[in-house]
Amino acid sequence: MDIKDQVCSLELAKKLCGASIKQESFWEWVKYRDKPVALLARSRISTQELRFIEFSYSAFTVAELGEILVSACKSDWYSEPCAGIWYCRLHTHNVKDSCTRRIEADTEADARAKMLLWLKSPQAKEEHLHTSGGN
Repeated sequence: MDIKDQVCSLELAKKLCGASIKQESFWEWVKYRDKPVALLARSRISTQELRFIEFSYSAFTVAELGEILVSACKSDWYSEPCAGIWYCRLHTHNVKDSCTRRIEADTEADARAKMLLWLKSPQAKEEHLHTSGGN
């Protein structure tokens, strides 16, 4: 499997950075001057190269996102008829099939990244107030 299928997309990496998610990942989406965006291991970027970087965003892996997300979030792969779609779901009750939020994406990393963004959103905080009795 290509590593690009195991990390969140550049678009979601930018949004995670904008949502103040700590930028600590093994992989980075990096844009050097006059070159296309590349996916690089953070350890491969030398200090001499830093001055040529236009931008850099953490490209979180499925595992890294799993460590950041609350334990109530689980991801899985749809079987037929929606094969090819990943989803991340949030369970807020102790009932196995009680799903509060389900978010879909083309890759597991993107589904988890979208869930993390939703959890950081004002909408999620508002829904939490309603489901927890306002506390």
